[in-house]
Amino acid sequence: WPGGPKKLTKGWTLYPLISYRSGQPLDILAGLNRSRTNPGPSGNGDSQLVHVNLVSAIQYFDPRANTTVASGGSGNFYFDPAAFATPTAGYGTLGRNAFRGPSRANVNMTIAKVTELSPEGRVKLEIRADFFNLFNAVQFSNPDVSFTSGTFGQISQTYDPRIVQVAARITF
Repeated sequence: WPGGPKKLTKGWTLYPLISYRSGQPLDILAGLNRSRTNPGPSGNGDSQLVHVNLVSAIQYFDPRANTTVASGGSGNFYFDPAAFATPTAGYGTLGRNAFRGPSRANVNMTIAKVTELSPEGRVKLEIRADFFNLFNAVQFSNPDVSFTSGTFGQISQTYDPRIVQVAARITF
């Protein structure tokens, strides 16, 4: 088998893809309901535009840990919900997109091998393996920013774990 070692060592390709994303901006609205008696600060039905009041510095937590916050609740909190309050008048003191959610770092990898099956090179076999989230790192979604929700400030979802797919293709 004179061409055997060359068929094993030739045709390999490695495709790494490394990405980093800063966290998405988070906007916390007060969740006021519009009614005839509560038309909003301007009196023209803008109660859905009212932000919460920021009453103390925002304290961040590690979402991997089960944290007990100042209000007594426990869970996978990203920030302390006690830092916010419903505004009594006006549009609230927390600005639009005042802080960001968790960042994401990810490594994807593809390993491919192309082997010629015919002497003239017209028939080829490609075998490849694609690895998404190669190191299986936990990547957290944004926390719940609905101020009236029971899970306000908590992270309850993650992005996909490691996914592997294998494929073979014959070209002729």
